[in-house]
Amino acid sequence: MTETRTPTDVDALADAYLDRYAALNPIDATFIGVAGHDDRLPDYTPEWWQSVSDNRRQTLAALDTAQSTDRTDRITVAALREELTVREELRAAGDEESELSVIFSPL
Repeated sequence: MTETRTPTDVDALADAYLDRYAALNPIDATFIGVAGHDDRLPDYTPEWWQSVSDNRRQTLAALDTAQSTDRTDRITVAALREELTVREELRAAGDEESELSVIFSPL
């Protein structure tokens, strides 16, 4: 038996984050199967890194006011909050930019 779930505001918030993330990071978008971004590369400028962080922080702020309607929403909010918080902590530690190197780099 297949159960149909009506999309919620939490679903829309998570989808919006993913859409912005995919647009900012075409390599990851292609890797995770989000179509339409495979003809570009990330910018990797300081402004780009800031845009990626802004997307996470805006989503985290939206999660603070998100109203969960069911168990799926509660799991989505918890998982997304954990992922984005850890990524922002890594950014604060200066780890994000260390992904760029002459030996190992997405490019």
